[in-house]
Amino acid sequence: VTTAVTFDAPIKPKNIGLGLSLYNDQTDFNDRIGAYGAFAYNVKINDDQNLLFGLSAGFLENRIDFSKIVVKDVNDPALFTNYQKEKALDGTFGIAYRWKDLQFGVAVPQIFASSFEYTGNNSRTYYQLSRHYMASLEYAIFVNSERTISLTPLFLVRYMPEAPMQFDVNLIFNWRNIAFLAASYRSNYSIGVNARVKINKRISVGYTYDIISSSINKHSGISHEVLVGYSFSGGAVDESELEELQDKIDSLN
Repeated sequence: VTTAVTFDAPIKPKNIGLGLSLYNDQTDFNDRIGAYGAFAYNVKINDDQNLLFGLSAGFLENRIDFSKIVVKDVNDPALFTNYQKEKALDGTFGIAYRWKDLQFGVAVPQIFASSFEYTGNNSRTYYQLSRHYMASLEYAIFVNSERTISLTPLFLVRYMPEAPMQFDVNLIFNWRNIAFLAASYRSNYSIGVNARVKINKRISVGYTYDIISSSINKHSGISHEVLVGYSFSGGAVDESELEELQDKIDSLN
């Protein structure tokens, strides 16, 4: 079960976005609590080109209840049997280049490659936050002359040393920046759909449904995610700029 709360806002006229995110993720014997601050900056090159930078940093507490781990020999002296928690610095850096309706971006999650050390029974073990490398490419295809309805294919590649490369394929439908519908496929892991609707200028709601397609589906099954968003600006800030900066901040976490 994952619970997250995020706050973000643009700062005019400097094309700066600031954000804060808090989350709690519980998975059987392992759970995490994280708090991150985020910064995004939009550099306008000309009317057709932009550079967008993003950085998030914060602290992550990783908790493991070793007593919940199922093993063949519970009396093995090498096993840890207690509850332990450790803290570490975590962060992500990303940069994106936009030319008209085409955007290319790269990001490095878990950039500090921090590790957690757990000790017990005169031994120690480590939990590593391995650095990831990600690249994405997307292109918005507008289907009407008013440019209010679009289809956006989005491709993403993830790489981590000593692990298989993973890619995502997504197709996003945008209706007047009010309703969004997307389908996604993640190689060797999952397929899913998600939707988001703006009820008014302040409130939006969303839902995501994922089916695990890999060999761990017997243990993971399906996942549901519910999103509720609230804008405090009340329309005072340009809506397209708010959406752009919010997406950049959210993509870091």
